[in-house]
Amino acid sequence: MLEVGQQVSVRVKAISRRGTGNVEVTMRDVPEFQKKSLSLFNVGDELKGKVISMQRKRVFVDVGAMAEGCLSINNITGEGVFLNPKDLSAGSIKAGDELDVQVLKVTKNQLFLTQKGILTVAARASAAKLKLTKKLRGTVSKINKDGAELDLGLDQIGWLSIGDMSDEPVKKITDVLEVGQQVSVRVKSMGRRGTGIVVVTMRDLPKFQKKSLSLFKVGDALKGKVISIKRKRVFVDVGAMAEGYLSIDNMKGAGVTLNPKDPSASSVKPGDELEVQVLRVTQTQLTLTQKGL
Repeated sequence: MLEVGQQVSVRVKAISRRGTGNVEVTMRDVPEFQKKSLSLFNVGDELKGKVISMQRKRVFVDVGAMAEGCLSINNITGEGVFLNPKDLSAGSIKAGDELDVQVLKVTKNQLFLTQKGILTVAARASAAKLKLTKKLRGTVSKINKDGAELDLGLDQIGWLSIGDMSDEPVKKITDVLEVGQQVSVRVKSMGRRGTGIVVVTMRDLPKFQKKSLSLFKVGDALKGKVISIKRKRVFVDVGAMAEGYLSIDNMKGAGVTLNPKDPSASSVKPGDELEVQVLRVTQTQLTLTQKGL
């Protein structure tokens, strides 16, 4: 049907995960193209939708848009919410359930949803332009065994883990914090897309002394050391405040393999030194490549 060099007409179906450099296209006129364009949705829109599928801690909801809406477990209302992607009938939310949601964020190819109400949040300052190490004041709004949620006065929730509360080990969070208490924190990282979370710390971390991401430019040639491997990604220390993110698709060489469960079995291992280039820079992330720009 196809041959190398042949020209074809296609339509964009999806943009792949950040850092992969891939655009998924189709030659078919798929039904989703007849649905409502994402550009017609606005933050705060109230919608009704049906649960289509689940992946890890996310629920995908059909709200009549060209792309399914992504609803993180952190943005679902109710106590004791749990998801079971392997058995969609076993979770507190199941495939086929109808949900009332609001639009949390809209991009060119994704729609992020919430059930926690953002009509007042939408009027708050945006967290999108936050830089790593930015100093903020927050009020503790919720505490659990793993950490605390903070109201930062922004359109995203602050998350302070128990390990980021002090340089000394904290055994019991309520010995350090209480709901309503104000604390000074610094931006450590931005949560995964769609979670609506800013990860913060009360500690003066060593990485805060490293080079600001604003000093890196696309095309910069760097040398770095592999720190860790997660799924199909390698994280590399290039002397920046944030570890560089290198997708397996942007690594050179034939037969590259990654094994997060046993890094010693990977063709690239923690401690290896790599030559890379900067592919993309944001306020909080450095995306790398080995394939040349």
